Formats: sequence, C-alpha cells, structure tokens
Amino acid sequence: MTSDNHSMLKISSCSIVDSVDEVDLGSEITLECIVCSITPIDLTGEILLIKNQENIVVKHISLDEFYNDGNKTIQFVADAPITLGKHTWSIIYPAYEENDVWCGEEISQFSFIVKPHHTNLSAWDVPSVIGCRETFNMKLGVSCSSGCQPDGWSFCVHDQDGVEQADVLVGDDVYAGTDSLYYAECELNAPQKIGLYNWEAKIKRQNSDAVHEDSIVSFRVRVLEEPDSLLTIVAVDSATQVPIQGVQVQAHPYRAFTNENGIAEVRVPNGMYTLFVSGRNYFPFRTNNEVQKDLTIRAELVLDEGISDSDVWS
Repeated sequence: MTSDNHSMLKISSCSIVDSVDEVDLGSEITLECIVCSITPIDLTGEILLIKNQENIVVKHISLDEFYNDGNKTIQFVADAPITLGKHTWSIIYPAYEENDVWCGEEISQFSFIVKPHHTNLSAWDVPSVIGCRETFNMKLGVSCSSGCQPDGWSFCVHDQDGVEQADVLVGDDVYAGTDSLYYAECELNAPQKIGLYNWEAKIKRQNSDAVHEDSIVSFRVRVLEEPDSLLTIVAVDSATQVPIQGVQVQAHPYRAFTNENGIAEVRVPNGMYTLFVSGRNYFPFRTNNEVQKDLTIRAELVLDEGISDSDVWS
C-alpha cells in the first residue's frame, strides 16, 4: 500500500492521435498516443498497452517525449484485425507509483471499421471506332487499396447482352508509371451491327475472397460500317523533320495517336474526311481528303514558339 503522504497523479486523458475511422482488413494502422496529466510529470519510458476487443495485447509502446502537461509516443504501427466490421481497442496506462507519486490504471478506447480491400478497375486504349465484326485490342488494369498482387485473378469481359466475350489472366507486371496497377491486354470481337454499346469488365477470383470487394468498370464500344481503306498519317516537325510521338490524329469519328515513329494508322470506310493533327506546343494541322484506297498523309507541324519580347513591343 502507499503511505498517506504520497501525492496522487491523476491522468486526465489517454488517447490516440489521428486515429482512423476505416482500415483495410489485415493492413497496418499507424498510430500515436498521448497521455495527459492534471499534475505535469515526465513519464518518459513508461509503457502503454494496446488491447483488442478480445482483451489481447496487440502492442506495447513506450512514452517517448514529455512536453507541457503531456507525454506522447512515437508513431507506431499495429496490424489491423482480419475480421470485418467494427472493432474497439483499448489504450491502457497501468497503475503508476514512483517517488511518492502514484495513479491508478487509466483506460481509453477508440473504434474503427475494418473493411474489405477496395479494388479499382480501369479500361483504356479502346479504339474510338471499330468496324462491324472487327477484332480489336484494349487494356484492362486493376489495383488494390493495400497494394496486393492479384495472383490468379482474371478480367472477365461481358458485352451489352451480358455474354462473356473474354476471360484473361491479370498480368504479373505493374503498368509503367504506376505503383500497383496490374494489367492485361484483351482481344475482343466487335458486334455485328452498327451502334454504340456499353460493355463491362469484372474481376474473377479463383477462390472465395472476402478480403477484396468486387468492382466493375464500364466502357463503350462504338461500331460503324466495316472499313475499306487504311489511312496512315506521318507527323513530323516542319523544321527538323523529326517524327513527333503522341500527337492526336482525328478524322471524325475516327481517332488515334502517333507512335514513337510519328505514325498513326486508322482504318476507315471510303469517303471524304477532314483530317486534324494536333499536339502540344504545335499549331494544328488540317487537310481535306477523299479516301478511296489506302492513303498516306504527311503532316508537317509547325512549332508554336509563343510570343517573344519583340512581338509584345512591336
């Protein structure tokens, strides 16, 4: 027992700083605790316990810094539960007695929701226009909110009638320029009739997987009459004659972008087209052409150098 001349320290609060409301199942939670006292006292080195709702200790963490009337831990990481739903954890400051100062055990609680990992699907490189019954390629990608690798997952593509058109395994490689977007290229067949169709892609997992939520991405497939001719556009810098990559080529409603060789190819039905070629830092190129057979057009783009000082003051 403590003697009568002991001073009493009352912990006024014991709480988590920046506690989270929702976390991914099985992920890591970054936390920081602060213990405040009515009578300021340095508790550096004292241990806090973090217990889950089953009263099991999930973390021992020491108070690392004393400031003003509070003591705080460094930021630390704890593993989130592996069951979905609401969880309530406790922060426990054990009973303290030292140098004629004592306090009873202090307990504070915080709650959070454990949710499935969010999966995000993306669809890109769908041709702007596709001929009836024509085969076309596009890309599909998936990322997980916790960065999981989609081992054994596949992209399942359904057409406007819900009929499966493709089942393609997700690749092992991450798409360039992203941290966790895993992707695959799909080969598909366009519908037999002219129209604008809404298609969907979903993720199919081999086994029951409660860790990840389902998600869907929709994309449009525009089908026109079958093409007759190949329109090839070669985009170059008018001054240097160097090919320009990534400029947009449009012969409505057909659209494409030039590759590293400055070339874009568009298959079109025969007829009259106004061709636009445009790219960043270049003046747009325009020309009218009648396409009756395969045709190659050279687009020499003039660099837009902006307004010079002499232009401003002239």
